[in-house]
Amino acid sequence: MASTAAPSIEDWKCPVCLEMVCKPVVGSCGHVFCFWCEHKSMDVFDKSACPTCRRPFNNLPAVCDDPLSHPHLTLR
Repeated sequence: MASTAAPSIEDWKCPVCLEMVCKPVVGSCGHVFCFWCEHKSMDVFDKSACPTCRRPFNNLPAVCDDPLSHPHLTLR
């Protein structure tokens, strides 16, 4: 039987604000951010890009209603 590590606050930290993710959104690249951190990273005049990997995106992702059911938000 494989043992799993206890969940850590680091698993839920936003890479932009470095706080616990609030209203999590998952970009098309799979990176997780707070809704407002992702919103602030958008460029109103040009293509927006992921703050972590710079992959371009056109639309702001929707807030995850049930973060524990999203495959990118499951604890390792």
